[in-house]
Amino acid sequence: MGGLSLFFIALTALISIGFPIVMIIYFKRNYNASLLYLVVGALVFTIFQLLIRIPLLNWLGGQFWFYTYIVQNEKLYIVILALTAGIFEEIGRYVAFKFLLVDKREWENGVIFGIGHGGVESIILVGVNYLAFILISLHLNFGLFENIVGLLPNIDTVTPLLQETAPTLYLLAGMERLFTIIIHIGLSLLVLGSVRVGKVTGLIVAIGLHTLLNVSILLISSNIWIVEGIIGIGAILSIIYIHRKKSLWKFVI
Repeated sequence: MGGLSLFFIALTALISIGFPIVMIIYFKRNYNASLLYLVVGALVFTIFQLLIRIPLLNWLGGQFWFYTYIVQNEKLYIVILALTAGIFEEIGRYVAFKFLLVDKREWENGVIFGIGHGGVESIILVGVNYLAFILISLHLNFGLFENIVGLLPNIDTVTPLLQETAPTLYLLAGMERLFTIIIHIGLSLLVLGSVRVGKVTGLIVAIGLHTLLNVSILLISSNIWIVEGIIGIGAILSIIYIHRKKSLWKFVI
């Protein structure tokens, strides 16, 4: 593997793990954001996505009717994947804000909830894997960590993929995590706003936006540049929304 690939792998690992940590420190120090909101945000992703949705989809994938009529219909399966992600994650946020986080439903706490939600996703799904990629890359280039690398799962499959992947794709993975965390913050504020006004409109909009974004990404997944462009646009719109909510919620209880 080339040095540029190793550099971008390390950079993506740093972004995936370091960016949410830096944001946590910033919002705690500057806005005194609640660590309870942070922890619950992380738990919502872990429970509703990793412990409920993914096992449920895996179980359904083993059912004849689901595999025959859903999985083998590529576009329908994409819609199902996108819709279930939106439903489970956004309802998870709503349940947390409505029934668990009943105090201090303020802007900074909605933000740090989103950091917890997107941050744990970033660390678990990307950061940990890229730390393993660093070990494999150092082993391939310098013969280091042979004993550790030998214990990694699917090493015979992963190694050729790492060698064949273009360096820029490793960098894009890091940028995607950054964009995605920002989007999670925006969606968290949207759902929190729904709870604050006692309506489900924001929840429905969040499910729709989440689903639409995922459908768009999955349908054109063959062109990584367009995919990242869509996610980047989503992040920019989220930043605008986050900033607007900061101004509005100063004057609304």
